[in-house]
Amino acid sequence: MTTLALARTPEHMANLRGEWVTPVDGLEAWASVNYHGSEINAGPRIGTNGKPVTINGKAGRKYDAYTTLDIGAKFVVDGHARRVYRATPAGRRTLREAKKALRQLADELLP
Repeated sequence: MTTLALARTPEHMANLRGEWVTPVDGLEAWASVNYHGSEINAGPRIGTNGKPVTINGKAGRKYDAYTTLDIGAKFVVDGHARRVYRATPAGRRTLREAKKALRQLADELLP
């Protein structure tokens, strides 16, 4: 029996988050750095993204490692928190890739 790695499981992963209370009343800020190591996707639905690889004689795809930096703020008005987020270029790219993958899955399930 040939075994494959767990699909889309990164080799390494790390996260760091910092939060700050600012001098502005009710305003808090945060930043986070996320490292997502290279990963392998193997199995019946591997898609077309990533670099083609062969794992134990089976077709698969390898995805490169990436790092994202996210920043955000929270502002409290009259006791109600309002969150403000801003997507980084890498975050927008990841969102586009996720939308593409969801479309592929929908096409497979709902012909």
